[in-house]
Amino acid sequence: MILKIFNFWCLCVVFLESVSSKDVQIGDVIDLFSHYGMLTNLFPNHANSYDSLPAEFSQNIFNRQSLKRIIAGSSLKENGVWKTKVCDNVPKVMNALFENYHIDFVENIENPFAALANIKMISQFFGINSKLLLDGYCYILIKYRQNNASYRLLDVSPENFKLDARIERGLESVSMEDHKSVLHFISKFGSHYFQSFSIGNVIYQLFALPKNRYPCLKQFESDFVYEDILRCANASEIWPGFIKSLSNSKMTEAAFNNAYKNNQKWYSNLFVAKYQNFGRYVRLPEKPVLTGFNLTAISDVIPKPKSSFVHEVINNQMSLRELYLFLN
Repeated sequence: MILKIFNFWCLCVVFLESVSSKDVQIGDVIDLFSHYGMLTNLFPNHANSYDSLPAEFSQNIFNRQSLKRIIAGSSLKENGVWKTKVCDNVPKVMNALFENYHIDFVENIENPFAALANIKMISQFFGINSKLLLDGYCYILIKYRQNNASYRLLDVSPENFKLDARIERGLESVSMEDHKSVLHFISKFGSHYFQSFSIGNVIYQLFALPKNRYPCLKQFESDFVYEDILRCANASEIWPGFIKSLSNSKMTEAAFNNAYKNNQKWYSNLFVAKYQNFGRYVRLPEKPVLTGFNLTAISDVIPKPKSSFVHEVINNQMSLRELYLFLN
């Protein structure tokens, strides 16, 4: 089951890698049912090519005139946010890394970000030995999230927007109580749309330790510093992964991995970076990626009475996918 969850997540990562501010806009739609377990295209870490962006991104649920009125954007660079999380398994690590990504009807974000990946893909994504992703280990994830721009949907009251003409025509074929008509509509136009998103980069590093060190490490989680690790484990019990970036910027990763080598033979240490001159590495040129988003069910903007029925079908379909992961 865990391996299947991993697979879905890795595909989510590839998806994000190809995305920039020019690729995605508010209102763009995606069929999560057909891409469930295949969203890796969002990130460059696992993408084998840059031409695999879902076709849905060429389609927007709103017409052009509406988009001008209902979108708010900001290009102001926000102060970066540091976060450290102590986890006792890999799915929780993924949940911590992707906590800023929200999808309607998905309770555990690691599921849509993990269903089809294998251990090798996960180890490459975290820059850590695959043997350290098996049972018997706990983890410390430290990450730095920097947003360069953010966009959100304003009030979507019916008087403020109009659906795209293709969407309106497609809705004519949706019949109440006919689930197949809704699924056919979704296969053509999508199940969720981008209600908000931010772009920038996320720098992160994963540390693996013996699992019995978890209770000790957890007590320091709220204000974690490097010295806290050594209170709970010997240096020989700490296995750090390489510093990675969601943007897959080799310049950024190389800058960190070369700058923070130390006498303890750690490849790098984001804990050190946190308290030193970190900003000059963040500003290295790179292609922005999605650092967070809200994917909202399209039923949110569909006129009544069909909205409630479409809402029910999408909810049921997402629940079935969660159940499949649980049973397998």
